[in-house]
Amino acid sequence: MQIAGAGQILAGRLCEMATGEGKTVTAVLPAAAAALAGARVHVVTVNEYLAERDSEDVAAIHALLGLAVGLVKQDMPDPQKVAAYARDVTYVTSQALTFDYLRDRLD
Repeated sequence: MQIAGAGQILAGRLCEMATGEGKTVTAVLPAAAAALAGARVHVVTVNEYLAERDSEDVAAIHALLGLAVGLVKQDMPDPQKVAAYARDVTYVTSQALTFDYLRDRLD
């Protein structure tokens, strides 16, 4: 399931997976591949617990590939958010990403 999901993501498609099917593992390969190709990657989760857990769980894998992992939390000061978004792979909630995007477009 994880390999099929990673292939779908690499092909630019969305991949929906049920709880327990390994979304964290599935996202590692396409996130690393895109980041190694020079793209800034945002892995979007539904809550801060998952964003933090996933960023910590995969940081070592990305580090072996020379990639830096960032984590954005809603209550972070703006300079820390900017630094986190500047990383190769950034873990963020959909709420924080949407709010930051809209706020940046209004400034």
